Amino acid sequence: QSGVNKQKYKPEREQKLQEAAVYLLKRHQNLNDLFLEVDGIQCKKTLCFSNLIDPESLGVPGTHSKSFVVSSLQEQASKLGIPVGILSARTTASCLEQLCQAPEGSKQAALLSLEQRKKLSSLLDIAQDLLERGLFCRFSFCQEVWKVQVNCLLESSSPGLFSFSGTVCDAVQRQKDWSFARTCPLLTTLYRRLFVIFSPKELIGHLQEVLETHEVNWQLVLSCVSTMVVCLAEAQQLVKDLLAHLMIKAFESYDLESMITAFLIARQAALEGPSVFIPYAEWFKVSFGNVSGYHGCSKKALVFLFKFLSDLVPFEAPQYMKIHILHPPLVPVKYRSLLMEYITLAKTRLADLKVTIEDMGLYEDLSSTREVIEPHCQAQQDVEKAIQVFEQTGKIPVTIMEGECLTDIHVLGLAALAVHLNESKSFVPELVLGTSAHAQSHWVTAFWENLLACKTQKSFSLCIKFCVAAISYTLCKFSSHSHDVLCNCLPAGLIKKVQFVALRTYVETRGAACQEDAVDLPWRNVSSSFVDWKKAALCLWKQRKFQELLKERQFQLTYGDWLLFEMEVKPDNDILSDAERRSFHQWALYQQYLPESSVAGGCDGDLEKACEILVETMVDFCLRVNKYRLYKGNVRSPNRVLSLFQEMVLELELERWRGSSIGPLDDGGHFMFRIFRKRLQAVGNGSTVGERLLRQQQLLVYRSILVGLPPSVLISTHGSGWQRSLHCDDFFRFVNNELQYIKITSPFQGLLSACLSCKDPSKEVNVILTACQTHCPIILDLCKCFDLQLLVSLFFFSLMGLLSSYLVPNDGMNSLKSLDVCAEVLGCLEKRKISWLVLFQLTKKGECQIFLQLASDQYIRLLPFAFYSLVAYFDEDLFNREQAFLYVAVDMYLKLVQLFVAGETSVISVDPLGLITKARLFLLHSIPRCPKRSFSCIMEVTSRFSLVVSIQAQT
Repeated sequence: QSGVNKQKYKPEREQKLQEAAVYLLKRHQNLNDLFLEVDGIQCKKTLCFSNLIDPESLGVPGTHSKSFVVSSLQEQASKLGIPVGILSARTTASCLEQLCQAPEGSKQAALLSLEQRKKLSSLLDIAQDLLERGLFCRFSFCQEVWKVQVNCLLESSSPGLFSFSGTVCDAVQRQKDWSFARTCPLLTTLYRRLFVIFSPKELIGHLQEVLETHEVNWQLVLSCVSTMVVCLAEAQQLVKDLLAHLMIKAFESYDLESMITAFLIARQAALEGPSVFIPYAEWFKVSFGNVSGYHGCSKKALVFLFKFLSDLVPFEAPQYMKIHILHPPLVPVKYRSLLMEYITLAKTRLADLKVTIEDMGLYEDLSSTREVIEPHCQAQQDVEKAIQVFEQTGKIPVTIMEGECLTDIHVLGLAALAVHLNESKSFVPELVLGTSAHAQSHWVTAFWENLLACKTQKSFSLCIKFCVAAISYTLCKFSSHSHDVLCNCLPAGLIKKVQFVALRTYVETRGAACQEDAVDLPWRNVSSSFVDWKKAALCLWKQRKFQELLKERQFQLTYGDWLLFEMEVKPDNDILSDAERRSFHQWALYQQYLPESSVAGGCDGDLEKACEILVETMVDFCLRVNKYRLYKGNVRSPNRVLSLFQEMVLELELERWRGSSIGPLDDGGHFMFRIFRKRLQAVGNGSTVGERLLRQQQLLVYRSILVGLPPSVLISTHGSGWQRSLHCDDFFRFVNNELQYIKITSPFQGLLSACLSCKDPSKEVNVILTACQTHCPIILDLCKCFDLQLLVSLFFFSLMGLLSSYLVPNDGMNSLKSLDVCAEVLGCLEKRKISWLVLFQLTKKGECQIFLQLASDQYIRLLPFAFYSLVAYFDEDLFNREQAFLYVAVDMYLKLVQLFVAGETSVISVDPLGLITKARLFLLHSIPRCPKRSFSCIMEVTSRFSLVVSIQAQT
């Protein structure tokens, strides 16, 4: 017997023991007191600072005193064989313990006496000096202080000494060291004895109470969590429930403390491995990776989340930032900038730490004690894990399905997997790509093609790596097999993708390839740890077997394929600059596909055929990617390819002008309308609602293409050169049948522009006007809406021509001709009741103010000469029809007189005094005939008019 009398079990004693244990934990008392059976003796070898912190000494310790402390510490540390920093920390803690003890027989006070405070100040000053000299270990000091539990810490402390003590930053950085395996056995024994006393639910309740009501020591809390999930089977679900409670509380009241606590506990529990708690990556995805995530309630919640994650970045381990990047929170498109800002910040931090995303595996174990795993070793583990998941579930792992996770170290084994899946595609179940009810199933090869969409710089990089690796692997793996076996193993989509990316990215691949035998096997270039992907791609491109594959029809990158891939590229995030892209387009069209035979995927040298294929591809692309916009009537065409199309149709017009026969000019009508007519016939006649919607979608796409082209290119012509006439049947048919659904501005402008290419434009215009009146009267109606500005513009330029003739001396015949032209155009405007007075009010704001940029200041100032040269042609009803006419007429007269007074009329070949007299008589004759409403807006002008008349009378 040990001599200790064992007490009998009593329920009330157990209750008191529970309360005492909780009290001791909350008060941070010495945990050794709980183990009465343990008898430990601690040998304290310390150096006392009592002489230096004597309250009778004046001021703080001097330089000599501090030097003495340093030398003494170094001597003692040398004798004891321990670092100086640890010895100084223990010594300071021991002095602190002695300083804070109450005198014998007196009650322990919460606050220090004046004498104790003076000693504490001197002690902290010495410790601060040691810290600045690099002779003080803050972590050891915190450990020693925690052991002795000195009360003075409740009153005052030095920030420099306690910066790492129990703070959140310390917990974020060091919680891996507080796992169950690394926690002191004495402490884990204490925890397990508490687990015997309390039920798991009571433990979680006490833990929650402590977390929500007290400042905690994170090392004790998190090591307790680790011990709990390892030792108690029920703890996993209880911790999950606690995390859910904390997260709900955090996002309901935007409580940062609850958020911090939840993340620390989730990470701590996950450190113990997937057998006892879900991995941190899975918890993060469940919490934030779906529409029901805690952050999905509002923009404020999103800001709260990303502000918290951003604040963690300077302190947390790289593995956690990688998880946040590779498995980001689900964010609505309009708030995606918040996510991208965080990802940029995290990637910058990883770069500072010299850590790359590629170094992380898809299935990296964050609880592993190994600090770094070599990338190729991690990649091997990822491949084995992915295969294991596929074998067990029959599903491709989500981490592979998410393209953002695919990095250099996975090119993923994954390329080889794609080859073997394609080889055995008849045994692999078909995949459903998409989540809609109408999504169709496809071969597994379609998955890879969908995954490798070339839209951005990053996707281009991934595509070339994946395709080069897959094809190189095939050529190596099946090098001894026949050509047919090679064709069966390789997905056609990968061959086309690698052609598109290589031709676009590497100039060396354009033109005839210099074929080589397998001198340097391509697989050797991609199977090493560090891959030069350009070298690997060019090596593959030169392989004779690869070039032979490109001759197979199924592997050809046709003109239509190239256009479709090119339309998917986002211009603002392209791998090429604007100049490089334009150069590539020119080469691809005029050197690669236009002269190539149609058997090889080209256009047989037929530019109109090239235009037809481009239009068909553009319509298909727009219908596929603009489904949402189509219902709003807002369709976007791929601008970069559209600009290429504009060049092509203008080149086609020049070809026709030169008389070369490019395609069927007369028999089939204009190629644009042939395409539209064929596609609309395939849709149906619109007898059902579905057909009408499809027809409307098609027409909206046609409009988006047509508005980007000059109107004249839509009109077919007969003949060549000047011996041409217009062929408008297709144009009229399209306007009559379809223009009621889509509004194409200025169709008549296209007709007039096309007339200019004929030998006798005026005759052709008369023929066209007659044909419009007979076959397509809607165009004349549209002219009232869209082409009125054309006549106003024509009148302005005829006025400029008249003034130009006035500035040429002794050119009366030319002036008369110019005056006749102005009169003719003015007559057309008057006949159609089109207002033209705005041309003489250009200094006022309005839509015609643009004409100020088309003429010199002198011509604008001389407009009064043109105005009063045309008075004989003014309509009699003009005074009543145009309320502003009297105002304009008076204003023009005043400016005419001002020009005369200023001497600017000397450059005009017209008699200025005669024109002024003519103008004055016109006004005197017209004013009595004007309605009263015409005078309401000329008060200022009439005062100026009276002033000018009086000046004239005096002269």
